Amino acid sequence: MGHIWRLLTYILDRAVEEGQLTKNPARILHCSTVRQVKAETLTDQEIDRE
Repeated sequence: MGHIWRLLTYILDRAVEEGQLTKNPARILHCSTVRQVKAETLTDQEIDRE
């Protein structure tokens, strides 16, 4: 979601700069920073044992 919010904010900022909008409505939203999640996966052998 963070990537989408940043892109939308960027696009709407350009619209404000060009006079198409008076303010950027995406700026009232706050999107948390993107976190990387480390996932541990099973090997094929571990799956076969299950």
